[in-house]
Amino acid sequence: MNDDSLWDPSLPNDPEVERLERALAPLAWSGKGSPALPDRAVPRRRSWRIAAAAGIVLAATAGAAWLWTRSRTVPEANPIAPIEVVERSTIRPGQVVATDGSSRAYLDMPGVGHVEVAPGTTLSVRESAPDRHELYLERGSIRALVTAPPRLFQVGTPSGLAVDLGCLYTLTVDEAGDTVLEVELGQVSMEAPGRAVLVPGGAVCRSYRDRGPGTPYWRESAGRIEAAASGFDRGGDVAPLLAALDAADTPTFLALLAHESEDVRGRAWDRLVAFVEAPPGAGRLDRRPETLEAWTRRLRLDW
Repeated sequence: MNDDSLWDPSLPNDPEVERLERALAPLAWSGKGSPALPDRAVPRRRSWRIAAAAGIVLAATAGAAWLWTRSRTVPEANPIAPIEVVERSTIRPGQVVATDGSSRAYLDMPGVGHVEVAPGTTLSVRESAPDRHELYLERGSIRALVTAPPRLFQVGTPSGLAVDLGCLYTLTVDEAGDTVLEVELGQVSMEAPGRAVLVPGGAVCRSYRDRGPGTPYWRESAGRIEAAASGFDRGGDVAPLLAALDAADTPTFLALLAHESEDVRGRAWDRLVAFVEAPPGAGRLDRRPETLEAWTRRLRLDW
């Protein structure tokens, strides 16, 4: 796929983008009522870039203020279906949206995207400007469909900052302040001081209030990897996690290759090169951005 054509209309359309546009056309928002986010169907591993095309299909009219709608009844058959609008008002920086156990809300921002606020959630607006939109999720869960350019929309949590790179994802904060990020389409960068983890569509990443972002893994591989990843994230040895990985566990390998520990990076390298040849010029302990990008390109070839 030629990513440049997604942002520069003067370039010829990429055939894959055109295919994705046709596939995603039914999701386009008419501009009336609350947005109907797609059914929660987790894609397989080839969906890192699909949300960029979704941004073309779901483009909305220009605007500057968040709007919210609230429903007193939680739909049962489809929890993300359009809801009856009971109340609607403008949300500005410093304001808080709080839902009780029987209500949910939608935040709509033309040109940026839509956020569904689940029951039992406290969400505040930290910033809303043309070049930056930041929310803060104190507790509960949100589901965001973002069509804005990468890094313009961000959601802070007690355990890290979810930086949108064009995607559809769910973010949940528990009572301890730990966060679970589940990406359905596109990709999200989960960040904290000194650490950033890339989470692609189909992957899950837990972040910890006292440690920051953990190690991502494919949701379909959770039964094989989740316990080992959690043990490593909480200070355990990396050996059980490496033993659980296979060649397809690319988001996990990429996170380990970028780890701050040389021991972890070296052992992850040794495990990975047993499956895949290293990119030319890449060193065993090398975590320079260009080297990690070369590994990313190499590992994506198998998707």
